[in-house]
Amino acid sequence: MAFGRHLKALLWKNALLWRRKLCGSLCEIIFPIIMVLSLAGIRKAVSNEDFAAGNRLANGVSYIDIRKEQTFFADLAGSIDFEIGALNYPMRPANGKWYTIVGEDPDRVQSMKNELELVLDLSRQNIKFFEVEYQGEFKTQDDLFNFVRGRDYQKDEKQDAFLFAIGLPPDTNADPFNYTIYMSENYPKNIADTKQDIKSLVPGVDNFEAYSVYGYMSLQSFIANYILHDELGDNGSSIDVFMSMGSIDDFTQDKFLEVSGGLLALFILLIFIAPLFRLVSFLTEEKASRAREGMKIMGLNDSPYWLSWFIYYFCVNLVISIFTGICFGLILYPKSNIFLIWLYIFLYGLSLFSFAVLVSSFLQRPLIACIVVTLFHFLTYFLSTPIAQPDVGLGVRMIFSMIPNVAMVLSSVAIGQMEATGQGLSGSNLFEEIFTYYIGVAFISFILNFVAQLL
Repeated sequence: MAFGRHLKALLWKNALLWRRKLCGSLCEIIFPIIMVLSLAGIRKAVSNEDFAAGNRLANGVSYIDIRKEQTFFADLAGSIDFEIGALNYPMRPANGKWYTIVGEDPDRVQSMKNELELVLDLSRQNIKFFEVEYQGEFKTQDDLFNFVRGRDYQKDEKQDAFLFAIGLPPDTNADPFNYTIYMSENYPKNIADTKQDIKSLVPGVDNFEAYSVYGYMSLQSFIANYILHDELGDNGSSIDVFMSMGSIDDFTQDKFLEVSGGLLALFILLIFIAPLFRLVSFLTEEKASRAREGMKIMGLNDSPYWLSWFIYYFCVNLVISIFTGICFGLILYPKSNIFLIWLYIFLYGLSLFSFAVLVSSFLQRPLIACIVVTLFHFLTYFLSTPIAQPDVGLGVRMIFSMIPNVAMVLSSVAIGQMEATGQGLSGSNLFEEIFTYYIGVAFISFILNFVAQLL
């Protein structure tokens, strides 16, 4: 009975506080509504672009004819020109670049080198900065790997490095046509200032850029023609390589969704600034005025006190999350499950309640507490920037997801990508890896933060 009476009295007290500071109370409701409507306006203002079914290659097709001197190895040279790192070794146009042929039989190595030099000479004559020199001898793959991994290789970026290497089939190999192309392990990324290990890699079938821009197709074409000439003994024959991207169905490119993840995270952060600020202000004001100590003297315990503030914040959070969830679900992310969108926002709001309680328990001055909680709120948001980088692994992201704002940013990007693919957020893909993240982890993080910080 006493618990119920105390709780009722505290709820009336919180209601009176809300009415006494009516301007601020309305702001914590109206401001989120304005933010959501602004985001919805941006969503409506950004137009979509429709694409008809067909080929998506900007410049027709990529055609490599070994008999045309201007085409062969031109893609490699173009990569050097833009310092992209063709076949991905640290390269500058002014530096000489190496290539080599790995093989145990010196006659076979010399035979391939002679034919390759004819092609390279044509490229050297037509492309002024195309400087490729032979570097050897490497009888086995291990010899090449040991050389690249040695201390003297690429001590600094001004030294020469391998542009590519071709491995002949070992004499013991049952397949006489098992040639190998070697390149950087990070191929085809730009690693202009970093020493990288050389690897035997084949680009994926969906990596058109690797074949057409970074020179892999030129090397593959050369090897195919070398095998043809070697088998037939006729240098007049040739294999022409024709390459085109596959056709796709018609689709709509939603430009808003390209940046929606970052926008969604930022707007959710701002939406909850006012409720978080006011809650911390109320809690620390009562603490500073010793009103709570007076309540304890009169027999009030902690349970109804904290429950009254939770009910107050729950109501505010519920109103904000319902309005935000409806707008986001109907306007911004119509392909997503509207209930999950609402639950996502609601749970994030709950995690901030426990955060406010935690901060107010350490600070007594309202102004300082509000400044600290706001700064910390934004700092944890910006902490997500390095965590969201593509080279950060899933394990690191899971660990930092225990910070609500980091989990919110990472999951917002993933939600935007799910919407862009036409799937949208649903129960079936909550724990599907999207952009090196599981959206369901954010839901769990919000719940755990709410419980853990209260304890």
